[in-house]
Amino acid sequence: MKHILCLCLTALLCCLLYTGCKQHPTSFVQSAQLSQNEQELLQLLEIEQPQLFDFSVEGAKSLSLELFTLENGSWKPAGSFSGNIDQPSCTGRVLCRTDPDTHQISGLAVDNLGSIQRIHPQIGSLPAATGYGQSAISGRTDIILEQPVALCVLYLNWQQKDSYTHYLPDYALENPQEIESDAAQLVTLTFSAQSLS
Repeated sequence: MKHILCLCLTALLCCLLYTGCKQHPTSFVQSAQLSQNEQELLQLLEIEQPQLFDFSVEGAKSLSLELFTLENGSWKPAGSFSGNIDQPSCTGRVLCRTDPDTHQISGLAVDNLGSIQRIHPQIGSLPAATGYGQSAISGRTDIILEQPVALCVLYLNWQQKDSYTHYLPDYALENPQEIESDAAQLVTLTFSAQSLS
């Protein structure tokens, strides 16, 4: 009887160790967790907190940060940055800033191994939105090389409506024809196993 009990306890212990040691994927992107100092700096500068995303990736040789605008039910490029990654693994942060008056995405930046690159969208002058909303990834999202990760989507309306429909970024990326807003902007981050020429 003691032998069976010992076997059961050993099996239980092995199961607990196995489930506790499962590794999270090493390549991911998630909503950034700001340190206390970073939060205080934003308050000191009186800056509205932008959308920030942290990433960690292994095996990628290049990255691409892209901004798209919705035109006639499909996504059209409105600005991008692409660069090589010289390390077998890297971490970084992506910033997405909106203009407080027009509520459009006014700037993107990527910090990769201490090198900061900025994107200033090529967007015409649009009127201020009367209704707007945004959706962003909130949890940890696995990065799969060669597949874009939709980080955030911004919805703009110039006429007052009774209700607005906002989709999560990954759904908006795949189904732009379902978006009923007057305008929309989408930010994606893609990592590749291929270096840029």
